[in-house]
Amino acid sequence: MVCCSAADKVCGSCRAAVSHGIQPDKGSETIYLVRDVVTGRLLAAESVRISDTPTITALLQPIRDLGVPVVGAVSDAQESLLQAIAALWPDIPHQVGQFHYLREASRLMFDVDRKVRKQIRKALQQDIRMVRRQLGAHTTTLDPTDTDDQRTATQIAILDDYALAAQTALNLDALQPFQYASPAVDDALGAIATSLGALKKGAHKARS
Repeated sequence: MVCCSAADKVCGSCRAAVSHGIQPDKGSETIYLVRDVVTGRLLAAESVRISDTPTITALLQPIRDLGVPVVGAVSDAQESLLQAIAALWPDIPHQVGQFHYLREASRLMFDVDRKVRKQIRKALQQDIRMVRRQLGAHTTTLDPTDTDDQRTATQIAILDDYALAAQTALNLDALQPFQYASPAVDDALGAIATSLGALKKGAHKARS
């Protein structure tokens, strides 16, 4: 992504070329778009199967030929993009985008979080599955025409909903840079435990 300075955007004295795209999977096409961030006008568009330096350079070369003033660059640090911009605009500063910078800065913690979530799942997942199987097996023994069994079936359904919620919590995903999975899993399981506690207290009061 190539852009002008904030001051130039405000006064309109500069035009900026912005390139959007992702590194294509092998054999898959990706569309790169280059537009003027001040007017929004599309300056170039290209569908590519590879995103190597010659391809990205060829994509940006017409923008260079137009004489579009570019005073700075922000990118995802894709090597071919870095090299193409350096070749076409050798004198402008080039930095990694904030998202990509923060993603790299959080990578170590993200890896730790992934391991913690894996440990939580390993500790609880099999037990939760076993409980759900037991609840399902118990349900099959009930007589749907019997009043007491109907009440028991309702209670089992509620417990199964809790078990399903716990199973779902174990599969919560992280989102870089700073949305970690293990705290979210802990919060969700804690909320389930609190709700079960309230349900148990309510049952005790009803009996008394």
